[in-house]
Amino acid sequence: MMKSIFLLPISVLVLIGCTTPKSPSEVYDEYNAKVQQGMSYQEDKAYYTQRKQADVESKFPQL
Repeated sequence: MMKSIFLLPISVLVLIGCTTPKSPSEVYDEYNAKVQQGMSYQEDKAYYTQRKQADVESKFPQL
C-alpha cells in the first residue's frame, strides 16, 4: 500500500514530462483556428498571461 502511494505521484510526473511542448507556430495556428470558429472569452483567456488578463479586463466598461 505504501509503495502505491509513492509510485502514483512519480508516475504522474513521468507522464507529464513525456509530453512534447508545442512550438510557437503551433500555438498561433491553434489560436487562429479557434478565433475563426468563434471562441468564448473564457477560452481566449487561457492564451493570456495574468498580467495581460488584468490589463484587458481593466479596459472593460464598468457595468
